[in-house]
Amino acid sequence: LSVRAYFVSLVVFVALIILGLTGRILDQKSTGQLGKKLWKRLARWGLLWGLIGLVLFFFRAQRVPFFGLRLWWGLWLIGILAHTAKIIWYFKKRVPEIAAEQARREEIEKYLPKKN
Repeated sequence: LSVRAYFVSLVVFVALIILGLTGRILDQKSTGQLGKKLWKRLARWGLLWGLIGLVLFFFRAQRVPFFGLRLWWGLWLIGILAHTAKIIWYFKKRVPEIAAEQARREEIEKYLPKKN
């Protein structure tokens, strides 16, 4: 790889880690349940794939024979795409179901006696 490609990949991995750390901070400051879940998933995604990318980058730069193979980069990319698809699916399918269930539960609970 060229120096430019190494630099660009290093910037991408560091950006993913920064996204993960920012997500952790926003997860702690978020008040809504769905907002917390969103930030927690994005933080986990950014930290996981950023750190794995940095490890792969290190092995590639050090020319470690087995762990420096291009196969790992392909698996890394497939992992990112699969994890991203799972997060998108969760927020497109599951979040509306959870919101509807929560609204239904609130509707029922307003007729039930309150606990002290």
